[in-house]
Amino acid sequence: IIFASSDKNQEQFNEYFEEMPWLALPYEDRSRKQELSKKFGVTGIPNLVILDPELKVVNQNARMRVSSDPNGDGFPWGPRPVVDIDEDPSNINDYPSVLFVKNNIGSAEGEAMLSLMKELGEKAIAEAAAKDDDPEMMFFTSESSSGKISTQLLDAMDLAKEKTGEASTGNGGYSFRRIVLCQGM
Repeated sequence: IIFASSDKNQEQFNEYFEEMPWLALPYEDRSRKQELSKKFGVTGIPNLVILDPELKVVNQNARMRVSSDPNGDGFPWGPRPVVDIDEDPSNINDYPSVLFVKNNIGSAEGEAMLSLMKELGEKAIAEAAAKDDDPEMMFFTSESSSGKISTQLLDAMDLAKEKTGEASTGNGGYSFRRIVLCQGM
């Protein structure tokens, strides 16, 4: 791990960095920090970029994945075919996405939908890897419409639909132009 600080001054950097067990880019090297932020598309902090041994990006925004995996079971935290939106919504604004909210749909139907989404997600990941690129699409799921993030998304989509007649405008920080909703009743 190499820390690239977005602190406002050397004093803040020193205070924060003294708690860290890893290396850091010197605070005064602001131009290299800016280059890294630009190269990896860092727009918010904290952000954790995971690289493989060949310095190819494994995960451009791994902070939530790492912090929710204290044992490192998912290392190196690469792309997943289907992501639980209530656990990790971090990429939903970055890619066209499919969101399946299971709700009260029967277990056979729900498993069939999840299986299809997993298959499509694996295909998208494999195609992206072959092109040395990011997947063109993400697949998200939620067990119910009352999840922490799914509730916000569904509420915002309903509000967008009321205003425009279709859930295709941004609201609540999410871009609905690129989210397809599949919801069990």
